[in-house]
Amino acid sequence: MYADIIIKNGRCVTMCGDGGADWVAAAGKMICAAGRGDDWQKLVRPGTQVIDARGGTVLPGFIDNHFHVMQTAVNMMSVDLGGARSHRELGEMLAAAEKREGAVLGCQVEESQFEEKRFPDRYVLDRYCSDSPVVLFSKEYHVSMLNTHALLYYKVPFSLEGVELDGSGLPTGIFRRNANYVLRSNVLRSLPDEFRMEAIHLAMSRLLENGITTGTADGKFSPNAPCTRAQSVTFLYRAYQGK
Repeated sequence: MYADIIIKNGRCVTMCGDGGADWVAAAGKMICAAGRGDDWQKLVRPGTQVIDARGGTVLPGFIDNHFHVMQTAVNMMSVDLGGARSHRELGEMLAAAEKREGAVLGCQVEESQFEEKRFPDRYVLDRYCSDSPVVLFSKEYHVSMLNTHALLYYKVPFSLEGVELDGSGLPTGIFRRNANYVLRSNVLRSLPDEFRMEAIHLAMSRLLENGITTGTADGKFSPNAPCTRAQSVTFLYRAYQGK
């Protein structure tokens, strides 16, 4: 057996409770061996890449067990609004933002970050951008905020559960629950393939830089995989809700 890549002189964490290893070897897409000392030399052949970790820690790739792949990628191409401290600051950031595919997309929004202590509704967003769709996503994806243009452009039925209404019975532009899910799906479907590919390539690079090599899509659980505490809670919650 020969290896394609060998990492030596490292503190290799094997997750096996054996104290780790000094080196680790990979063949193809699989880790084929790990050990201590100079035994790695038996796995070297012409073309084997040998990397000296110089005493650094070597970890297995992280697995994200609830991964919004496309949404994460789109967020990386969107305006990060996490630093806005008021609706005015947020509006100024949106007014200066670059339109992506004819729309202004923003992310990382939380109610608590604003001095107003509430999400910006369409009346706020319209003051800063009314000639093109504006869609903002909350940090945990559970709430979306739209201006009036986006309300009409993305064609989400106002009768859906989660559409917030004002005192006159008109949508405020704040969507939760089912309305938020439908809106996010409509937004992602509206993006052309070229934009999607650009966003995915950026997201994959960022994920690999942070050691995330595998993921399970949101709403799914890996078959035949151990059940985590988070997954157990989700199962129980859905059972309690009758879903």
